[in-house]
Amino acid sequence: MVDVASAPGYKGVPDAPRGWRGTFAPPPSGRATVQRWWPPHDRPARRTGPADADGHCGARGSCAPPRLDGRLDDAAWSQATPVHDLLQSVPDEGRPVSESTEVRIVYDADALYVGARLFDADPGKIVRRLARRDASSHSDEFRVLLDSYHDYRTAFEFTVNAAGVHTDVLHGADGSFSDKSWDPVWEAATAVDSLGWTAEIRIPFTQLRFAPGETQVWGVRFVRWIERKNELALYPFVARTESGMASRFAQLVGLSGLETRKHLQVLPYAVGTGTFRQPTVIGNPFNTRTRTRTTSGRT
Repeated sequence: MVDVASAPGYKGVPDAPRGWRGTFAPPPSGRATVQRWWPPHDRPARRTGPADADGHCGARGSCAPPRLDGRLDDAAWSQATPVHDLLQSVPDEGRPVSESTEVRIVYDADALYVGARLFDADPGKIVRRLARRDASSHSDEFRVLLDSYHDYRTAFEFTVNAAGVHTDVLHGADGSFSDKSWDPVWEAATAVDSLGWTAEIRIPFTQLRFAPGETQVWGVRFVRWIERKNELALYPFVARTESGMASRFAQLVGLSGLETRKHLQVLPYAVGTGTFRQPTVIGNPFNTRTRTRTTSGRT
C-alpha cells in the first residue's frame, strides 16, 4: 500500500487506515509519502503561487495488484490518492499543466505500479505514433523516473507514449550522462478515451537496484509531454535555470518489506550459416555445392 503525504513542515493529510500490500501482510507503517526534497546546500526560499512545488498528493494500495490493460478501473487505483501538481517547464514555465494530470502509485512484493490519467480536452488530437523501442516517436508521452539507490546521482527512466511504445534510459552523474542501451523487463499498457488517455506501468523490483532494508526511501519524478503543444510538465517542478537531475527529485517514502534478489536473465539464441560453392570437378562427392550449419544456445 502506498500513501502520499505532505513534506515535513507543511500541512499534512489524515493518517490512512492500515491496508494490504498486494496479497501480502500490511506494511508496518501502512503508508508511504512523496515529498519535495532539496539538497541542504541548495535549498531555495519558500515559493508561493503557481510555481510552488511543495504540495502534497497521495495513493493507496489494495489487496490485489492492478491488471495492466490501460484502464484505471481496478480497485487498487480507486483507493489511491493522486499526484496532480505538475507544473510546466515549457512553454509557460511555472504555470500548471494545461491538461489536468493525475498519477497514482501502488506496490506489492514484486513490483511498483504507476497509473496515470492524462486528461485532454480534445482527445482526437492526442498524438500516438508507433515506433521501435527507444526510438523517438514525436508523440504524447508519460515518464516516471526513479532514484531507487537514493544516491541523488542515478535515475531509472521509464517512458510510454499514447500508443504504448516503450523507452527506457539509465541516467548517471545526476543527469550528466545517459544510456539508452539499458533494456529492463517491464510492462505498460495505454488507452485513449473521451477524457484523454491513460497509462498503467508495472516495474518489477528485480529491474531496479536498491539497498537492503526494511523501509526504503527513493527519489521520484513524473513528466508529461504534450506533442501538439510542445509542452513539458513535471512533478516536482524544477526551474530551467537550475542544474541537477536526481538531486531534484521528490522523495518516495514508506516502501517497506521489499526484498533484494539475485538477478538472472536468460537469452536464447540461434545462429545459422550457409555456404555455396561452384564445383570444380563434376561428380566429385567431396566437393559439395552447399554447406549449412546451425548453432543454438543461451546466454
